[in-house]
Amino acid sequence: KNNNNHRNSNDTNNNEKKDTLTECLRAAKLTILSVGSGDGSQQRAIVRQGHSRILVTFYESKREVLQKYPHAADILEELHRSCYRPPLYNVDATRLHTYFDSTTKTTTTKFELIMFTFPHTGVPNASPKNISSNRALLKQFLASAQHILSPNNGEIQITLKVGGHYDKWGLS
Repeated sequence: KNNNNHRNSNDTNNNEKKDTLTECLRAAKLTILSVGSGDGSQQRAIVRQGHSRILVTFYESKREVLQKYPHAADILEELHRSCYRPPLYNVDATRLHTYFDSTTKTTTTKFELIMFTFPHTGVPNASPKNISSNRALLKQFLASAQHILSPNNGEIQITLKVGGHYDKWGLS
């Protein structure tokens, strides 16, 4: 009996490993859009894990990204070399459909995963307009992203900070 239980435990572990492997292989094939990519370090980490089908976008110009994040030059170069498309700059997350719509000829890609990590308008946290501006950013982002999201199992992932002032956004 103990051997059978032990065998069942191994079978369960093997199934979990297979499920994890299957999920990793599926994820590696996804066409991913990263919006508002900061210094690009998170996106570089994704690429280094084997996910080269990622299009990295920045709200700022390349010059502004490098001014804001002086350490980012090597990151941006690696993203340029390693991703299936070079990074795009001056991309407004609330107008994604204008960059990736077939009528603009930029690209006609539908993305299986659109990720927006720590979205923020840049309005100072102490400003009375901070909450409304960030709510509007997310609402407009979602409205625009739906037009470029794959109709088959497309997914949008938004990573938000929690605690303190971010809880006042009322998004939980």
